[in-house]
Amino acid sequence: MEIVPAAVWIAHDPECHQMTANQAAYELMRTTVDSVATVTLADGVYQFKFKLQRNGEDIPSEELSMQKAGRTGQVVE
Repeated sequence: MEIVPAAVWIAHDPECHQMTANQAAYELMRTTVDSVATVTLADGVYQFKFKLQRNGEDIPSEELSMQKAGRTGQVVE
């Protein structure tokens, strides 16, 4: 995954509670490789300093692309 010149996240469960990311993804999130790679931890704690927004509105975790695809099994564009 480190050779890919883009941020990559891989979910290990449908709810995206456990995810793996490459170096580019950690840099984008401004965290280190030993940090958590998901915004949807099972305990519900959000530990990042950034917000995920669309048109100035916070995006609920259930509406995030990977989480929605994992939960519904449908393609998300």
